[in-house]
Amino acid sequence: MKTLGPTQEMAHRMTHDGYLKLWQLQKPSLSKYDAILVDEAQDCTPAVMDIVLSQTCGVILVGDPHQQIYTFRGAVNSLMNVPHSRIFYLTQSFRFGSEIAYVGATLLDVCKKVRNKILVGNNQESDVSGVGVEGKVARLCRTNQTVFEDAVNVTGGDSPAKIHLLGVSVRRPRKG
Repeated sequence: MKTLGPTQEMAHRMTHDGYLKLWQLQKPSLSKYDAILVDEAQDCTPAVMDIVLSQTCGVILVGDPHQQIYTFRGAVNSLMNVPHSRIFYLTQSFRFGSEIAYVGATLLDVCKKVRNKILVGNNQESDVSGVGVEGKVARLCRTNQTVFEDAVNVTGGDSPAKIHLLGVSVRRPRKG
């Protein structure tokens, strides 16, 4: 705690989630707004979802349940549990070409059994092999060994390379 000025008020360090929870408990009213738009809604915490869904104005949630990345900090994927009047699927991307769209659709099909959504890329050139590609390259690996082998190959090349590693630890139940 730190004393602040002559008023003797105390200050405490708090995370963003802490003051959002305090705000949620105050039951804020955002009724002066016509609508609330939440982007990346698949990564909202329960406190944020409660604040948004308790409002009387219109609510638009935008997100992709297959792109949730913040479960480690308490985010919950509640997109499909929220009462809704309409769902619109955004199936075309301006960020990548048809090759990457095909790989993405295949991964959704094989890994998540999502077969009724079509993913379309734009007209930009893209490559999923990474061979002979200039600029930034992303690699997906299933094992730590493959990550290590790729890192060695990338850093052992003729040009300097920076590596950033992202990962998810998945615990599978033991058999037997």
